[in-house]
Amino acid sequence: MFWSYTFGINAKTVNGANGRTICSTVTTNQCNDVRAVAYSPSNDKLYFIEYTSPTTGQIVRANLDGSNRQVVAPNQLSPVGLAIDSINGRIYWKADCNCGQPRQQILGTELDPITIGPAVADI
Repeated sequence: MFWSYTFGINAKTVNGANGRTICSTVTTNQCNDVRAVAYSPSNDKLYFIEYTSPTTGQIVRANLDGSNRQVVAPNQLSPVGLAIDSINGRIYWKADCNCGQPRQQILGTELDPITIGPAVADI
């Protein structure tokens, strides 16, 4: 089980044991101002929204321990919410600005704006 908070990402097993920090502002695997996190079982990776300014964020992919970070969607306007569609190989997030809803393939290519309303995604 993974969850995000402003200063990073934490994890525990479903029974509440083995609590650990995946990344934070003070760990080796640095992250800052994390707004959402999602797990992709198809490639065993974490995806998260990390803000880089008050209105701009990026979608980041990393190993389950926070290592091997890769920005897969830089410079996104007010991204919120995050969902993984492993069957179709897509990441969904909402731009909190009434400017469409981006989606992106899990491999980090083909940014494709769509407008399907305020919901994050059906998964």
